[in-house]
Amino acid sequence: MQKRRFLSRCLAAGLAASCLLAGCGASEETVSRVVAGETISADSKWINSDIDGAIDENTQVSLKDDFYTAVNRDWLLETELTEEKPQASWLSDADDLVRERKLSIIQSSGETPTENSVGLDGELLAHDVALVKRFAELAGVWDTRNELGVEPIRPYVEAIENIRSLEDMTAYLLNKGGKNFTQISLVGLTAGTSYSDSSEYVITVTPNRNFTLGSQDQYLSLGEDGALNKTITDGEVTYLLGRLGYDEKRIRKILTECYRFEGRMAYIMKDSMGQQTLDYLEKSDNSYTYEELTALCSRYPLKELLEAYGVAGQKKYIVHEPDYVKNVDKLYRESNLEEMKSYYLVHTLCEILPLLDRESFEKSEELKELYSSDTKKDSDPTGQQPKTEEDKQKDELDILFDSFIGQYLAGPMEQIYVARYTSKEIRDEILSVIDDTISYYRGMIRETSWLSEETREKAVDKLDDITVRAVYPEKYTDYRALNFSDYEGDGTLVTAVAAVKNFRMEQNLKKAGKAVDYNTWDLDSDPTTVVNAYYSVLENSITILAGILSGSLYDPEASLEEKMAGIGMIIGHEITHAFDSVGFQFDKNGMNTTWCTAADMSNFMIRASDVRNYFGAIAPYPGAPLYNGGNVEGEAIADMGGLKCALEIGKQSSDFDIQKFFTAYAVHWRMKNSYEEEARLAETDVHPLHFLRVNVTVQQFEDFYEAFDIQPGDGMYLAPEKRIPVW
Repeated sequence: MQKRRFLSRCLAAGLAASCLLAGCGASEETVSRVVAGETISADSKWINSDIDGAIDENTQVSLKDDFYTAVNRDWLLETELTEEKPQASWLSDADDLVRERKLSIIQSSGETPTENSVGLDGELLAHDVALVKRFAELAGVWDTRNELGVEPIRPYVEAIENIRSLEDMTAYLLNKGGKNFTQISLVGLTAGTSYSDSSEYVITVTPNRNFTLGSQDQYLSLGEDGALNKTITDGEVTYLLGRLGYDEKRIRKILTECYRFEGRMAYIMKDSMGQQTLDYLEKSDNSYTYEELTALCSRYPLKELLEAYGVAGQKKYIVHEPDYVKNVDKLYRESNLEEMKSYYLVHTLCEILPLLDRESFEKSEELKELYSSDTKKDSDPTGQQPKTEEDKQKDELDILFDSFIGQYLAGPMEQIYVARYTSKEIRDEILSVIDDTISYYRGMIRETSWLSEETREKAVDKLDDITVRAVYPEKYTDYRALNFSDYEGDGTLVTAVAAVKNFRMEQNLKKAGKAVDYNTWDLDSDPTTVVNAYYSVLENSITILAGILSGSLYDPEASLEEKMAGIGMIIGHEITHAFDSVGFQFDKNGMNTTWCTAADMSNFMIRASDVRNYFGAIAPYPGAPLYNGGNVEGEAIADMGGLKCALEIGKQSSDFDIQKFFTAYAVHWRMKNSYEEEARLAETDVHPLHFLRVNVTVQQFEDFYEAFDIQPGDGMYLAPEKRIPVW
């Protein structure tokens, strides 16, 4: 499942990419400063008013010349960017609202849960609340953590130091004694799906890619990222082992042995770039029987691990890299024992460091700041105002959420969020819009003259086979087997996190041999509170997350025009991805196969190239190079397809106000950025810049011209023969 999910997310069109904050944009030396009222080019009447300062009080723009700027002028002038909020949009507002709600859950985690309409059993919900409350107590009571100091890690360190033989190492890997905190196996085991058959979970055997330097490439040639990761790892291990009483010579030896062993593993596996290709998927889809799999190892305890995890004797296993498994077996010998011990010791220390006392946590945070040292070097703490008690309490709540509850109890938090902030009524409305969109798309495809009958039928078949996931799952995870009260005598944050890690592994491996149900999803690994929606080509599924419904894009009380211009367009956008430049290459089963005729594919590519070429002729801000049309082609096609679906569905209502619909669309996609961030997005984001998502998209619809009386000579006018909708 993991490999399909990974590429699904890479190929799916998420909205969150355009929500990246400022701070890593182009330097001031490479872009010109903005001049208020300046158009993007001499022959255009459009202003890139996404950019802070691109308009001022003297800027006057008409709806007929620059629809986006005219609709959003007052908001753009009134909205101020700050260091804390360097971007303004409904996306960032929704992110803020979701976070605020999650923090309120933590603050009120002791309350008795009420009835809910989302199908979450009251007993399960009560247990979720109890888990969050108990975990918050363990993580947030610093006096207790400070009194314990570094002692909670000592049993885990001693368990590794006491390994004297391969037999001892095997017992450690099998977690006998419960002190294998990392749960890392040299050969990874997870419940996933076969590339050739996604209907059933099978145990997937993968290389262990847990590297302190970031990726295996860094062991072949140490780069800047690897060097930075090494500095941080050295700092974490040196600090913590020093507090445990180790001398410098012993610490250096442990680090050296860890890096050496990681280098041995890096040498025997495919590189990380090669793993992210479709070719790798095909070549890694190696089916093994239980006997064939266990025969790969004579020393490494693969058979014992399968038995310990309860997944021995399965009818089928998928092995990504058989040669890697064979080579791990060669590495698993007495001469490498000290290196293996050091490997597990380093990873245990790094994982547990922030879970100890305040000093350890702050040391961990201090070292992590090296990742963003360039953005912090100009800060002047002497000029900052002293924090109030309220500010300090908020800081502590942020730490509690970001570093602990959000990281380790995401699943229970997600389920509480769903029960409190969503409803069956909301989900039913989203499902209704999805049904209407699929129904409209079905008719549209069947009436598409440039497709052959054969391709139309296969496209409809793919459309009808789309899996829909909306707002929250139909089935929830039962966390009652996870209970921190079991550790009352030895209850520390470390033991609680160890319990979470064990629970997650058990939950994953339990899926082996069971049918895949894409109608549900695991909120722990696939949170619904992310401000996003996406289509997965490898699963042929559309997912509308609760997070995207948290901001102004969707309001249950909004008008039909506002709903269709917002969430209706998003739903159409995601379904269009099933038939965009990538989606056209994958069938209903998520296979990268040819399912349309060569002539139909040629017709599609001609239309897609029109979109690419149109955007490629635009300079997106004054003095900018021409846009990379190929970069935004897929998302632009989805925008046009999504808006068309939403418009046509809305028009089925006799009193549908088309002016209000297009205006609401422009309002939904308003955004304000720094000049540098806009330049960065223009170069890297696969979504069109927001002023183009509005102006270029609405240009394609005759209804827009009629509603606003757009005529030749107006800045928004595009001659019919130059319009570029694919669908």
